Amino acid sequence: MDTNELIGKVITRSHNIEKLLQKHYSAPKGGLFAAIKSLADTLPAILIRSIRIVGVIRNDAAHPDGFKSDSVPPDFDRLCNEIELLIPYFASLQHTKPAQPPKQPKPPTEKQQPPAASAKPIHTTNGVAISFPANHGKSWTQEEDKMLVNAFDEQVSIPELAKAHQRGIGGVQNRLTKLGRLTADQYITYPPASE
Repeated sequence: MDTNELIGKVITRSHNIEKLLQKHYSAPKGGLFAAIKSLADTLPAILIRSIRIVGVIRNDAAHPDGFKSDSVPPDFDRLCNEIELLIPYFASLQHTKPAQPPKQPKPPTEKQQPPAASAKPIHTTNGVAISFPANHGKSWTQEEDKMLVNAFDEQVSIPELAKAHQRGIGGVQNRLTKLGRLTADQYITYPPASE
């Protein structure tokens, strides 16, 4: 590369760096040294040092009577590339909000089971609230049917089945009838009549 091309490259690269400083830091016009002087409290020291090196080489190139091609170090392009990457990077760090401390996870809590009879009272008798069991009126699933029949075949009582399935005693007896385990004449009134 001849001397004139090298001078052109140095001036172009230093001009690009100056434009980046104006764009990201609102640096004043007037060259690299004026820019880094105004940003001495803003730019990191390593970036100021690198820009100063480019500024010295640029000033030599701007006065070509004493300029020699060996005034430009072989890694000049790499140095300029790094500066052009670091200017927007450091600017973005300064313009972002400080990181919020990580939220502390909440301690695990045991899942609370809903009360067995969560239905609202339907009416009161002598001041006592009468309410339906939680699953009253809901459809039976195949899984519930299977569990009901297995428990009934193992001699689990109707009141215990009603409690386990959160259904009324009459509902359990009706379901067992539909599933072929009870006949209507086998219904038992609960509590059973005293003998």
